[in-house]
Amino acid sequence: VVGCGAVSTTMAGTATVLRDSRPPIASGPVRDGGLEFEVRAVARMKQVGDTSEPGYSVSAHGMFVVVTLAIRNVSGAPLTFFDRYQALVDSTGTSYRADMAADIYGNRDIRSTRMNPGEQLVVHIAFDVPVGAEVRNLVLRQSESGGVKVPL
Repeated sequence: VVGCGAVSTTMAGTATVLRDSRPPIASGPVRDGGLEFEVRAVARMKQVGDTSEPGYSVSAHGMFVVVTLAIRNVSGAPLTFFDRYQALVDSTGTSYRADMAADIYGNRDIRSTRMNPGEQLVVHIAFDVPVGAEVRNLVLRQSESGGVKVPL
């Protein structure tokens, strides 16, 4: 369960990736607190999880925007990553929190989120947004801080 004591290293299932006309994300690493974040990919999906197995996927109310992040502990102490602190902001300024149910179904190879200094993890965070929403920014946070804004 991403954000509830675990993270993932791969995306599970065969969810359909919809065509997105935007160019690929080319952000460099950004930091908030002791965590360094790098956006690796952004995809739009109607379902997350293993769609070939009944009960192993979840459908979006609108559309999932799934962000793949590499996260590294750059501090000198163990830290914990939580998806619930991350947010996606659309062109109207509406903020969307991570969908924890989708994060459960959209990830596999789950392990502890406790990250030792220097440790890096790759996670997939799903945000359920209305169909047609123009996603503008991702706000990445180590904790409930103001975070760092990454344009998408």
